[in-house]
Amino acid sequence: MSTTINIDRSKLYGVLHEPNGRSIVRQVRVLKVGIGVPTGPDVHVWIDQNHQWCVELGTYVNGKRQGQVKRVPQRADAEAFYGQQRKTAPERNAPRKLPYFTFLRTDSQGKFVHDFDTIELHGPVPTEIDIVFLNEQAFDASFQAWSTSKLLCEGNGIDARRNVEWAQSPDERSLAEQARKQNQRFFPILGGCYTAGCRFAIGDKRQCKPHGRLTFQLMNAPTLGGSCQFDTTGFRSIAQLAGSLDQIRLMTGRGNPEAGSVAGIPLKFVLRPYKVQVGEKSSIQYGVSLEFRAKSLEEMARLLHAHTAEFRQLVALPAPASAIECDAGSAVPEEDSYLPEEQLGDPGAIEVQEEAAEAAAMSGEFYGLFPGQAEMEPPSRNHVPWPGMPRRRSDTAHHEALA
Repeated sequence: MSTTINIDRSKLYGVLHEPNGRSIVRQVRVLKVGIGVPTGPDVHVWIDQNHQWCVELGTYVNGKRQGQVKRVPQRADAEAFYGQQRKTAPERNAPRKLPYFTFLRTDSQGKFVHDFDTIELHGPVPTEIDIVFLNEQAFDASFQAWSTSKLLCEGNGIDARRNVEWAQSPDERSLAEQARKQNQRFFPILGGCYTAGCRFAIGDKRQCKPHGRLTFQLMNAPTLGGSCQFDTTGFRSIAQLAGSLDQIRLMTGRGNPEAGSVAGIPLKFVLRPYKVQVGEKSSIQYGVSLEFRAKSLEEMARLLHAHTAEFRQLVALPAPASAIECDAGSAVPEEDSYLPEEQLGDPGAIEVQEEAAEAAAMSGEFYGLFPGQAEMEPPSRNHVPWPGMPRRRSDTAHHEALA
């Protein structure tokens, strides 16, 4: 007897849906917002305080980097010079930190390039940008270890999942073998993450770092179907972003953050310097946070509730439930809070590799650590800071450059 099978074309399991029918939603990043530039051709673009376009070419003398800057009043000239210099510029062998926001996108070859439209939109050395969230899943964070091509391990500080190719002990190799037999790429590490003293997550040269990702829209240039992302491995920035979101949810939830909302509220994404003491030396680091500003507490409460109500009405969302369906405060996240399990060779594996390459390029960009504070590299003695391009020399130097 033949069996007739009807194919439901509204679902595509393994690509668009999990086996249980839950949708697999993949964010399309159209813009990367950062406080640094990754490895690649050592060319950087910004607008200085005199509204001049600045194109910096990195040069290396005796292994030390020096920057040569060309200033032009017209964007077209800056774009032409930038494109020309990228063809022959030396490679930036390590990410470089900046005390202001910069905007990058990927070109046809998958390399990061500066986004002139967004740089122009936000003007000279921006330390504040206007953003908005389109949903409640604005921020996620986990401990992550990467190779140049894949995610090696990911955890929540207590438990973790480790790549089957990165098993470290006989017990782990046994777990990895069991995972392989089930076509899984990861095996569980129970009670062995950061708080248990995992050797990869502690120490001066730790391979595993906290990784936070903020997904949002620019208020001045929203893009439906794509999003902006900001990534950080700084303890301080991760804590401040989570704290900022929790405060907003506390206010919009009328004292209950689980009933609150962050979607549809115009916010300031802010970068601020702070001093770090490492032994007898100090350095200036930068941390990010989110702010909603008002003239009074009463006005703040009124505006927050008005923004959330208006946004729900515009997108026809239901009113907030007594608790948003998430376990963000849980010590042990549910399995679906991790990346979907993907078999090698499937379409999702391509995305994992793309994210791995990105993480490898940007891993050294972010800073502002609490445990084991890392000293920032000193500027070259031969380097003279230029107007509108602040350097990390001291608090005074930073504020003078921005003035």
